[in-house]
Amino acid sequence: MASTEKEIDTEVALDLYKNKKVSLWRAAEIAGLCLEEFKELLGSRSIKIEIGTDDEESLERLRRAGFL
Repeated sequence: MASTEKEIDTEVALDLYKNKKVSLWRAAEIAGLCLEEFKELLGSRSIKIEIGTDDEESLERLRRAGFL
């Protein structure tokens, strides 16, 4: 069964997230999905979404978005 690069990236992102190696935001980026799409994917796979964020990552995202 041949997998596309997108499918492989998605599976890697899911694995990294499940094993708490990356944040929700980072996993979504790795998968090439927006945050909401990644959250839907987690739900479809019955993977619990961890509440809370990495403060440094949140601050960096706010800076990039021009809020800080």
